[in-house]
Formats: sequence, C-alpha cells, structure tokens
Amino acid sequence: MVEGMDLSRSLIKSMKKNIEEYYPNGKLMSTVPSENGLRHGKMKLYYETGELKYEGEFLNDKQEGLWNLYYENGDIQRENTFKNHIKISEKEYYKGGNKVKYEGKYDEINQEKIGKWQFYHENGELEKEQIFNKNFSESLKEWDKNGNLISEEKQTGFDVKDNLRSGILKSFFRNGNLKSESTLSNAEFEKGSLNKITSSRWINFRKQGSFKEYYEENKLKSEGQYVNGKKTGKWVSFFLDGKLKKEEIFNNDICESLKEWDQSGKIIKEEVLKNNDIKTILVHEIMTKGNFNFELEDEDCEVCNGEGVDNNDEDCESCEGMGGNYGSEDVFGQEHMLIEKEIIYENGEWFEGDNREEIDSFCLTGYEKGFRYDVNDLYKFFKISEETSYPEWDWNGLSENWCGINEEDNHETAKKKWDNYKSKFPRVTSKTQFEY
Repeated sequence: MVEGMDLSRSLIKSMKKNIEEYYPNGKLMSTVPSENGLRHGKMKLYYETGELKYEGEFLNDKQEGLWNLYYENGDIQRENTFKNHIKISEKEYYKGGNKVKYEGKYDEINQEKIGKWQFYHENGELEKEQIFNKNFSESLKEWDKNGNLISEEKQTGFDVKDNLRSGILKSFFRNGNLKSESTLSNAEFEKGSLNKITSSRWINFRKQGSFKEYYEENKLKSEGQYVNGKKTGKWVSFFLDGKLKKEEIFNNDICESLKEWDQSGKIIKEEVLKNNDIKTILVHEIMTKGNFNFELEDEDCEVCNGEGVDNNDEDCESCEGMGGNYGSEDVFGQEHMLIEKEIIYENGEWFEGDNREEIDSFCLTGYEKGFRYDVNDLYKFFKISEETSYPEWDWNGLSENWCGINEEDNHETAKKKWDNYKSKFPRVTSKTQFEY
C-alpha cells in the first residue's frame, strides 16, 4: 500500500502507458509507467505545490525495493524497503533530513516489528534500543540526551497461554551506576502499532521477588521482597557508609513494626504499628498566593492638600488625582504556617485526623521572597480604618514543606528546619517593602 493516497486499481486507466492522477486544480498528483495495465516502473507522487512527496519502484503492480517519503521542503522524511509489496524495514528522519529518528525491521508475513529497533534523540544520541518479537518488546534500554543510560527492561520468562511475562526492571544514575533493580511478574506489554511507531512498555506489571535500591556511589540503600506487588517481610535501609538506618516488617504491604537508628548505631525510633494508632507531626503549610483587604482611613494628600491637582492644574502624582487616601487597599501576602497535625494509622497508611493546631506563622511580601510580616505590621504601616475589625484574607494555591520537613522528622528536627527557613527572610521595616 502506498502511503498517503488511495491508488485502487479500479481508478486506473489501463490503456495508458503512464498512469497519472491530478489534483482538482489540475496539477499533477502522481505518475507511474504501466505495462498491460499494471504499474511497472518508478512511481512519483507530488505535493499540491509541485514538490516531490514519495517515490519508488513498482514491479508488476507491487512495490519493490527502496521507497522514499520527503518533507515538503525536499528533505528526506522516511525510507521504507518493500519486498513483493510487503514493507520489511523503515527508517524515519527528523526534519532536516540528516538525523535519524528511528529505524527497524518488520516480519514479512505478519508485518510486526522484529529484531532490534533503535530510536534517537534529535541531537543524534541513542534514545532507546529495543528488541522485538512479534511486536512485543523482549528488552528495552533508554538513554538521556547526553548518552547516559537511564533504564533497562529485560524479559526473562513468557507464559504463552495467558500472555504474561516476567522480567527485570533496572534504573540508573547519570554516572552509570545502578539506581534500582526489581523483578517483575504477571506483566503485560503494550503491543506495538504499525501506525504508531513508539516503543512498547511494561504495563500492568507487579513487582515480584527482590527489590534493591542504591546510592549514586554504588552503595546499597534499601532492599526487600515483593509478593504480588506488595511489600512482604523484612525491609531494611542503610546509611551511605553501610550502617543500618531502618528496619520495617511488612505484611501484605502493611507496615506492622519499625526500628530506626542514627549513624552512631543508637536506636532513635521503635514502633509496633496497629490500626487506629495516633501520633502528631509538624507540617509546614503554605498558602502560595493571597492578599489582605482592608478599608483605609480618609486622609488628605499632603502634597496637594486634598485638592487632587498640582499648581499646573494637572493630576497630583502623589495621590494620582484622588486628593488623598480613600477607599480600600489590597496587600499581597504569602502565608506560611507551622501546623501540628494528628494522624491515624490504618491498613498500612497514615491518614490525617481532625485535630490540628497552628504553632507559628508569618507572611511574605513576595512569592517565597521579600520580607516577613504579620497582621500587626499592616496596622503599623497602613492607616486602617477603625471600622475594619480585621483585614480580610483571601488566597489560592496550597503547598507543603518548603522548609524541608519530612515524615520521619521528630518535632525537634522539624521545628529547627522551620526556624532556619523563617530566618532567611528579614522582618519588614517600611511600607515600601509591601506589594500593594
């Protein structure tokens, strides 16, 4: 089949030596020699603008050998090789015509991807290398644009009856060292498509058996076992120097107990976990974009004495012709809060409870920048009307733990991170430092 157009033989006038088709505007669309009504010889297809689009040989009405598809600017876009009208290989180029995008071969019988397929970044570096068997991926390697190996998948077993596969999945650091390694089972593959040339991937897989994670320095970071995709038995984590950091016991993906050590080998946490266990944690919450709104006291402009114009009868620049401060003001604020939350353990996970208390808070005059202030500073630097009981607060956007608090931190560690973060922002000292 010729790509991009319908060349049904029912439309061919077999009496002509050259079979030609035309666009509605009369320009030539395609031409191919014929013998006895069969396409035989070099066929050429054209864009409506007249540039060559596609060309290749017909032998007795069947595509044979190399066929080239071109971008409209004349650069090569794709090379297809045919054998007895069956496509057996394909090579695609990026626009520009000199850099390969991907290349590979097809099975002559079923038109399925077979053997090695290679995909390239636009800079020419290898992006993926994949081995196919009947359109299914048996192995896959991926690299970044700098040539660093990112991940590797390899099939180690195949249940033909149920179409389920097992294998090994690896990921790598940029320096080439192994980042993680896990065994997989009951995995399906996304089957390749003739119309969508992308690499197939593991889908619906379950981790089964051993899992190992490494530091970039090629030292073991953690290891454990999966059964049907769920953590089971003892899982251990290590410091970079190899000393034990954490030990957890899992049952059907639910952590039932844990121990933690510091780098000196001292136990710092030991818990036996059960449903409905309760504990408190500190969390840094951020309302990322907000503003305070309040009414101002009526106040005449000191420059124009409330007239709103200067000596030249122009609008006063100081009060913008208003004659003074009248009405309301909006002041930008990004609110940061240190919250003590109650969390409840249930079926292997911690869920937030109903109890929470604000421990500390401050606002910033900019988006994670500027000066630190609170509501009292608004009263200090703005002449807020006595009719305003409290500045009105409105916000959108919520985030957490910009100061680096994580789930494993105790209260002392979390509070120290909060204090260090807060100290980065100096206290507001003048009205000009606000955004209003």
